[in-house]
Amino acid sequence: MPSAVSAENSSAAEAANEQKSDGEPTGGEEAPSERIEITAEQIDGGKFYVLEPVGLSVSVIGLGLTEPVRLLIGPHEGVHEVRQIVYDRPETCFKTCFSIHLDGQRLDEFSEFASVTGLKNGSTLKLIEEPYTLRDGKVHVRRVRELLSSSMVGSFGLAYGAGQSPSLLSIIMQADPEERLASRSVSKTEKESGINFMPPDYVLPPENDQEASAMHEPPLTPLLLNHQDPKAIQCIEDITYSSWNPPPGSRKLKGDLFYVDVVTLDGKKYCITASPAGFYVNRSDDSQFNPNPAKDPCKDYTLIGLLSQLIPSFRKNFALLTKSCVRENVIEQCPSPFTVNVWVARRQQHVKDSLRADDAVNLWSLIQSDELSGQAREWNEEIIQAREMQQTSLSKRIVRLRAMFKWTVEFVATTAKGSCLAVDGNIYPLNPTDEDKNLLYLWNNVFFSYGKDSNNIYQELGGDRAAHVNTANDLKGIDAFNKIDVTGIYTVGTVIVDYRGRRVVAQNVIPGLLRRSQSQEGLIKHGSADLGKTVSYCREFGKLLEEPAEKLRLKKHKVLNEKDEAVDMHLSADCKGIHGTDGRYYLIDLWHLFPPDVNFLDVPRITKCPVEESVPNSSDEDDKDDKLEEKEFPPFTFPRHKHRVHVLRPELISNFVRVRYFRYLKIAALQMAESQKVSHESKQSNADHVADEESDKAGPSNCNKELQEDASPPSVEDEKASVETGETHSSKELGEPAAAREEAPSVEAAHDNGFVTDEQADDTSKTESVLETCHSGQHSPDCSEPSSDSSTLPEVEGEEKIGRDVPEKEPLPPEQEKVNGEVVDFASDLLSESGGGEVNCAKEAKKKKFKFVTASEQGTLHSNDPQTEEALQAAAKLAGSSSENEFSILFNPDVYGTARTADSEEVTMADRLLVQEAADHILQDVIPKLIKGMESYTFVPTDGIALSILMQSRGINMRYLGKITSIVAANRQLAHIFQICVLEMIARGVKHVFRRYLHEASLQTTGSVVAHLLNCLLGSCDSSQSPVMADEQLYGSSKPKKKKSRKRGSGKPQQHNDKISSGAGVSGTVLNAVTRASLWQEVIDDACSYFGYPIDQCSNCQAAVDRYGFRRMSLLRLVCKKLGFQILLRDYDLANKKQPPFTDDDILDVVPIVKHVCPTAGDTSALCEGAQARMHAGQYAEALGILFEAMNIYQQVYGAIHEDLASVFRMLARIHFLMDDLPQAISFQKKAAIVFERALGVDHPDTIVAYVHLGLYCHSAGQISIALRLMYRARYLTLLLYGEGHPDLATFDVWYCLAWS
Repeated sequence: MPSAVSAENSSAAEAANEQKSDGEPTGGEEAPSERIEITAEQIDGGKFYVLEPVGLSVSVIGLGLTEPVRLLIGPHEGVHEVRQIVYDRPETCFKTCFSIHLDGQRLDEFSEFASVTGLKNGSTLKLIEEPYTLRDGKVHVRRVRELLSSSMVGSFGLAYGAGQSPSLLSIIMQADPEERLASRSVSKTEKESGINFMPPDYVLPPENDQEASAMHEPPLTPLLLNHQDPKAIQCIEDITYSSWNPPPGSRKLKGDLFYVDVVTLDGKKYCITASPAGFYVNRSDDSQFNPNPAKDPCKDYTLIGLLSQLIPSFRKNFALLTKSCVRENVIEQCPSPFTVNVWVARRQQHVKDSLRADDAVNLWSLIQSDELSGQAREWNEEIIQAREMQQTSLSKRIVRLRAMFKWTVEFVATTAKGSCLAVDGNIYPLNPTDEDKNLLYLWNNVFFSYGKDSNNIYQELGGDRAAHVNTANDLKGIDAFNKIDVTGIYTVGTVIVDYRGRRVVAQNVIPGLLRRSQSQEGLIKHGSADLGKTVSYCREFGKLLEEPAEKLRLKKHKVLNEKDEAVDMHLSADCKGIHGTDGRYYLIDLWHLFPPDVNFLDVPRITKCPVEESVPNSSDEDDKDDKLEEKEFPPFTFPRHKHRVHVLRPELISNFVRVRYFRYLKIAALQMAESQKVSHESKQSNADHVADEESDKAGPSNCNKELQEDASPPSVEDEKASVETGETHSSKELGEPAAAREEAPSVEAAHDNGFVTDEQADDTSKTESVLETCHSGQHSPDCSEPSSDSSTLPEVEGEEKIGRDVPEKEPLPPEQEKVNGEVVDFASDLLSESGGGEVNCAKEAKKKKFKFVTASEQGTLHSNDPQTEEALQAAAKLAGSSSENEFSILFNPDVYGTARTADSEEVTMADRLLVQEAADHILQDVIPKLIKGMESYTFVPTDGIALSILMQSRGINMRYLGKITSIVAANRQLAHIFQICVLEMIARGVKHVFRRYLHEASLQTTGSVVAHLLNCLLGSCDSSQSPVMADEQLYGSSKPKKKKSRKRGSGKPQQHNDKISSGAGVSGTVLNAVTRASLWQEVIDDACSYFGYPIDQCSNCQAAVDRYGFRRMSLLRLVCKKLGFQILLRDYDLANKKQPPFTDDDILDVVPIVKHVCPTAGDTSALCEGAQARMHAGQYAEALGILFEAMNIYQQVYGAIHEDLASVFRMLARIHFLMDDLPQAISFQKKAAIVFERALGVDHPDTIVAYVHLGLYCHSAGQISIALRLMYRARYLTLLLYGEGHPDLATFDVWYCLAWS
């Protein structure tokens, strides 16, 4: 999207293009300002081939712009997006009604620039004012009110109030390092100026052991710093729509659109008429309607211009307002696409704002009217149209991703708002007479339901607890299914919202799903709606599911329906297929998409057969010394939860298949080496025996004759035969048998992938070393870079099959090496463990005349030689393949499910064994490697959130947290990990317990309930007295009131009062019954029963702190983030034994916790990997070119605020730092820090890392004071998240000493 951010980065992209080598192809005489499309498929030996320009440089003039605005646009960007440039400029930010012209022709704003005739590089777009309509006039008034209302509340407070995380970087640094570098301000000047370098007291380590005890808590107020909002620049008192609206018919015919009342700062009131030509002051007042123009004519095209003429002080104040906004960083002003859970905030003064009031009233009116007919959005149709967009080029994929991301942002915002309205009781349910957990809602064409077992379907799996967990599993299944991106079958847009102890599932409506006349059984065409009791089968669905099932590594299996008939299932039988009334096929309930986790199920373990036990281990032989074995771990008994819906994560499935894939390669190489060795020895023995017999029969003359024949040049027929059999002239001179030479692998193959030659067959140690390299997926230096030799190219789908008597085709360019029709990214070849292994094996397979077929991360080898093919099939079987003829790992998700399987017992046992081995893979491979990485400080999480991300990215569910805790408990080196694990388990136990109490609390008592629960959890006061509740919260409960006559009362108000009284009574019971000891007993019991780790029983928080050493403030932060609590920013005395630390006034809000699926830009991920490879190779200029293109793609898809964009900024800063370009390094690292603050929060671990890197760059640039402030900030945040003793604190202290030195 063209914006100020895009214009700002255009110069950086041009600088990257200039840094490329002169010999680099440019693809034509395109202007250097054009943004060039660079993809990973176009990389060839470090150079970039330009296919086509994807950006044009144009100028925008008119509409009062002081100077032409240069803009980079893409062909698939909409013309209407030029409006953003107008809104970003201070002199035109209030202008809304205009058209865009090119060479005198008005452009259609709903079209794309690609369809604009005559648009070229250097064109000029002219903006022309247009007459107002009723809609345009109201849009203009709203824009003016937004600009003026922002002056009434500081921008710092608005960020929190809108669910946005602010940026504190400029406040932390207190100076701009870029400006200081430009003015050549150095550290010497800083020292001479007497700047105080001493750190604040709250970041200093304790001076003695007593102060270092658990009572020493970091203060909370520095989290948002001592920042005071700038003095509000108020331009006007109020702008509202006049009570004289709408204009009478006679005035409509004269052009009156509507009337606006304006109140100035000195109390004067004016009535303004909106007309097509603009705005003017009329003669109306509160008591008399006179629409004629005022005696002193005052009119202007814009409302801002009119007010500037009418009010003398308005022009000055509005100029100051726009100037103050322009001085801020552009990224600081851009709203983030998704709300950030800000757990602490200042209490904002509730000022009068008519715009906010109107929005609230309009929202309530919209709810009351239950959505006007025809105004609801068609969410399902919008997302399907976005998914069906073309993907034939990078630019089209960008447009598709941007449309999908825009839909996701708007859908998530709508569902979050609707979920809160449903829980608060502001939406009328579709089934008001049903039980509370069965209520269904329809708002803004979005379907809402609670995460409960509404129809008692999951009773045998755990009831409500199983239904609650299945919502998260369903979201994982939808995410995995969307990533494979198949056509013809669609998923449902789903968002999970946790709010006030309830879980709400919001989904877009499938056409025909809500028809009351059609039963659920009739809608479901494929799968089962009752856990396998009745199973439907649809042939069309079966055909459509073949491709996604193979990509998801799911096995086609048979289940029995209600008639005991065997039907085929590609996915789990619990995954339901629906044929919508729009003719499309949909999948819902993907909670059982992946196989179950048998470690948490009461199922018998299957013993492996001796043959399978003898298969080489999946781990690397060279890595045995560095890897922990399962037998070294302390004994651990996995808990049994109250549900049976544990499924493996898709990341684990990918990791398991990858390990099995390299295991297959290792076994295949061993089998082939042994087979070739035996064959070679046998054939050599037979040849020697025949030669001896012929030598005995023939004389010496015959021998000389044979030698002469061998020394003669080969004939044409011999050459032709040698080509067909793979022989060469030089090989004939060696005197080797043709059969042996035909089957012997090359030496390069052995080095790359472990295929052993005859010369290496006897050297067992060397062979095993090479095979282990192939098995581990770690490329040797010899095979890390792809060869440009055409013989190393893999077979391409559509070419002549290897082994036929046909000449080979011309080789493909090295930058487009295709395997089975799929382009293998060069960066993935260098960096991806699985992708690189497949590519190398594909190359060597072609050398060996094998056919190599890949399917994502798994592949198989085929050979035309029967003996070799038999060895490969045996290797696939020994590697645990699901197929007898080739390597293929496919899981049966219904193997331990409720659906009745119809496969044979042997097949069922094999499927169960494979699922069991996948679960054992977590214990035997994934967790040991994670622990080893923690021991080597490769993984250093700062808090439980970072630990959760680390575990889940490796396929480890959080239910294994107890297992990991038992491993690190006895390791003193991992004491910080042990503390984080225990704190995370307690926090999750608190979440489970608090959720039950919040579910029972009414809306008017939620604040008091939260405050009391926090007091019992964190306070030191022995009194169990509840916090004082406000009078308006008690009107339905404790105080007796005079009895009123019931004759006047109706049934409905009496029912409403009873409901409030009941809610207050429930909350009062909570407040009176829960104590510190009882709450901690519930929390510890819940954590122990869920995670299986025996946490010591603690009667209060102080006992837990003394036992495990964590900080109460760290626990408070985790609890607030997990439950959506927003508390007041102040220093809480948690050690006070006389009074509780929290009151109901400290609870500012309870915000929803939203979980959703977000589309990802796969092309950009490949570009970032390629840039990282270039950076490690020292090719900085080329890495910059790739990263600038990745940055442009991210900004087009995600906008200015996204964590992936921040990662690109961080990489750009690092490369500039390595190139000794410190100003650019600081500039990009500043952007990275700001985006991390806005997208993730001011206290997120990634934000801390961004501060540290920026401090490093500032220190290298001589900006010592700024570097120290950033290090102090990073140290404080680490203390808040963890406390003293974290390994990262040593790094901060070292840099602190270096800065002082």
